[in-house]
Amino acid sequence: MKDMIPPTEKRSIRNIPMDRTKKPQSDSSFEEHSEESVDTPLRSTPSRNNRYVQRNNRRGTGRKIVWWGGGILVVLIVLFIILSSVFSGATVTVTPREATVTIDSTLTISNNPEFGELGFDTLIFEEEGSYEVEASGEEEIEEPASGQIVIFNDFDENDQRLIKNTRFETPEGLIYRIPESVVVPGQYEENGELLPGSVEVTVYADSPGEEYNIGLTDFTIPGFEGTPQFQDFYARSLVPMTGGFVGTVKTVTEGDRETAEEIIRQQLETKLLARTQAETPEGFIAYPETAHLSFETLPNAETDDEDTALVRMEGKV
Repeated sequence: MKDMIPPTEKRSIRNIPMDRTKKPQSDSSFEEHSEESVDTPLRSTPSRNNRYVQRNNRRGTGRKIVWWGGGILVVLIVLFIILSSVFSGATVTVTPREATVTIDSTLTISNNPEFGELGFDTLIFEEEGSYEVEASGEEEIEEPASGQIVIFNDFDENDQRLIKNTRFETPEGLIYRIPESVVVPGQYEENGELLPGSVEVTVYADSPGEEYNIGLTDFTIPGFEGTPQFQDFYARSLVPMTGGFVGTVKTVTEGDRETAEEIIRQQLETKLLARTQAETPEGFIAYPETAHLSFETLPNAETDDEDTALVRMEGKV
């Protein structure tokens, strides 16, 4: 404002020259013009500087939009990667509903169950025990080996009866016999598959001696040799063959033997019943009430003391 130079002559509305040729406007037109001038906003032409600022503002706004858009896109990509890794799998915990139900009825189980029936398998456990007593003398004894086998019928669906003393032969040519007649069930169907029938029996060596004490093996039935049944009737041992002996052993009095055998029975029963619970296969339940215990006297054994002998027994459940 200091740089502005005021005009030399004083300007006044009275000094403005007027065109005398024009007719003066009426008061009404003047009032209309005055009102229009008051109501109409003043228009101004933007300068170059103003136009430059506006263009820069528009450019700055565009850059901000690009930066914000890019940032949001990056954040979305990162969130997608994180969520994909976190939710790529799921852990499902299933808790089965349990209930205790009392069944007041009689259930029948079978070793060859049909569809919808309860089935069972037989577990066999053996233990040997001994007790040292005073020896009373010596004697010569001969004992055959024995053990349990499973006989299979994979020939047809008919049951097959095997008579007493039927022979069973190992690959080495050792012969064992059944002490009583048995019936081997025929084939049966399970899940669309034809399976062989089977039965468990105890066999005894054809002759006494330790050479018949053998491990698990397969057996053929010589009585079927030369017939179609020979290939489809066979047996397999469940337990090793034990007890075969020929020789001299120390003897004990009858009273000492009875006392020793009672002690051995109690020890073996505890061990065997414990094994039925500890070694029951997965998916099965062992019922102690169904356990069948049997004991067999074995030949006495010598000890380091010449005046004593070991009374021995074998327990089976």
